[in-house]
Amino acid sequence: MAPKLRNKKGDTFARKYFTRTKAMRKLGLSVGNFRRLCILKGVFPRAPKGSGSSSQVYYLAKDIKFLAHDPLLQSFQKEHRHFKQMKSALGVRDFKKLNELVARRPSISVSHIIRERYPTFVDAIRDLDDALSLMFLFASVERLHYRYQPALLSSIEFSTLHFLNYVVKTSSLKKVFISIKGIYYQAAIMGQNVTWIVPHRAKVDTELIVNHTILHSFVQFYDTLLKFVNFKLYATKEMPYPPEVSETLRAGDAMLDIFNVEAAAADDGGMSPAENAVSEEAAASEAPITDDDMRSRIDSLRATIESRAEEESALVAATGGKDDENELDEFEEDDEDEEARVKRLAARQAKKARQRKKCLFAGLNIWLNRETPVDSLQFVVKALKGEVAWETHPAPAFALDSPRITHHIIDRPMAGKTIAGRVYVQPQWVYDSVNAGFLLPTEWYAPGAALPPHLSPFEEYAEGDHVPDQYKVITDLKNELFASEEVKAKLAAKAKAKALEEARATGILSLDDAQREQVYSEELLAEQLGIPYTRWAKMSEEEREAVVKNAAEPIGPSHSDDDAAPAGDKTKAKRKRVSKQQTRSVDDNLDTIMLSKNKRRKYNSVINKRESRKRKADMLASRKAALEAKANK
Repeated sequence: MAPKLRNKKGDTFARKYFTRTKAMRKLGLSVGNFRRLCILKGVFPRAPKGSGSSSQVYYLAKDIKFLAHDPLLQSFQKEHRHFKQMKSALGVRDFKKLNELVARRPSISVSHIIRERYPTFVDAIRDLDDALSLMFLFASVERLHYRYQPALLSSIEFSTLHFLNYVVKTSSLKKVFISIKGIYYQAAIMGQNVTWIVPHRAKVDTELIVNHTILHSFVQFYDTLLKFVNFKLYATKEMPYPPEVSETLRAGDAMLDIFNVEAAAADDGGMSPAENAVSEEAAASEAPITDDDMRSRIDSLRATIESRAEEESALVAATGGKDDENELDEFEEDDEDEEARVKRLAARQAKKARQRKKCLFAGLNIWLNRETPVDSLQFVVKALKGEVAWETHPAPAFALDSPRITHHIIDRPMAGKTIAGRVYVQPQWVYDSVNAGFLLPTEWYAPGAALPPHLSPFEEYAEGDHVPDQYKVITDLKNELFASEEVKAKLAAKAKAKALEEARATGILSLDDAQREQVYSEELLAEQLGIPYTRWAKMSEEEREAVVKNAAEPIGPSHSDDDAAPAGDKTKAKRKRVSKQQTRSVDDNLDTIMLSKNKRRKYNSVINKRESRKRKADMLASRKAALEAKANK
């Protein structure tokens, strides 16, 4: 029995919470439908205070009242009646009626729930991580046809491909990381970072591992959510949704290239839209055009289109993705301080890095060997303006012996002759280059070579943390290639000149170490006495000496007064002198002397965490040194 606890308003425990049995009785649902309704509506059980270690499952009463008005209740009742009719037809062995009932099986729509749970489009984007991970899991796992409807599995496959196609068209990919669980991807969509995981291609036994009924509820909701998101994303970029699919490429192993309808039409001997325009123009003209003239016009049109595409890709790769003529000039402000200049410079360099990364593989034609993860490499390379082809592609952009190939990705020892004019690398080169933001040296990833560590791009290193050597090497290489040395030298020279000017103004440079230490101690003493620095700087030498002399004199009654005073007064005077001397003494911990107790506690917590990170970094460094020493023996 629920405990009788009362809150400040006087409401009893039973009024605020419902048990699961009471909630099911109020809604008139079975356990399965109640669980499905809670999953779709986002209602979860609570652990109220005072319930103790009770095995009861509680829900908020206001959540149950909210569920009581949902249209899904009527859909569940309609579905329940339909299943009873199917069971009755099966009992009397009326298979004709049973087939009709199966064909007229009612469908449940969750579109209104999407609008309720996500009032704005940004809210839906932020909740895409779990949805994409589960959808890609279902799209990759086989042997699910007997547990789920084929239409649902087909919808999941196309929804995920539509999302990947959007990332490719907009070059939104940011990070890639390969782990034991799968391949992590991160894309920047509408100003939000969306991260999902795609499992490796492997056979998974789905027998008795998970509850497929619960998974079906999540998949049904996430499939509808992803369709809403895809439609909105395509609409913002003025792209048709769903994109047109080439049935010829779909029958093969083209994956993301199934949306390249023009290439498929050209490969089938058909006519692309540009060729259709030429044919219509020829039909409209009065003079007859022979087949040879038509072929020559088509060939010239193709050559023009290819040359313009190559010029645009070269321009994008050279300018970092933007036109120099349309770029506005940036002028420095006269009253801008050094910190603002550094921030503005960092923002400009970050913007250039983002534009450069979007065209990372522009102009590269990459051939993928059959042992490589073709689906992942195709997505990553095409998302950053590259071109790929492989052996089983139904309509490859170039052949294996084509001179257009610049890189050949292979994941096994080299066997046989190599083709001159191309670079042979391992697949990790693609992923590490994406995370670094520029093309890494291919010598590190030669076939058969020991690969460098595959660093996680999601790890951020703070001050005092252990930083891997490979991260330092990549950072130094990036600074050497892309850092603006002229601007950095200019800012450093200005900062140094300003510091020298301030030092000369205060006269500190003309003093030796002992005199400089004395000046610092006097300024610190003045600050403890409450004298502002501006006032202290305007005081003469005599006034400063008087202040220091008065501060050095003992405060309190003299020795003779202490002898004549009572014992209690002596103790109070002694405590007073000690307290004032401690106040005037130079405190080593000046950072916390003026802080309140709460702020001092927070400050100490930050310092302790920093020291903990430093100890961990030292431990990792010592382990690394021990392993290197052991390996060298």
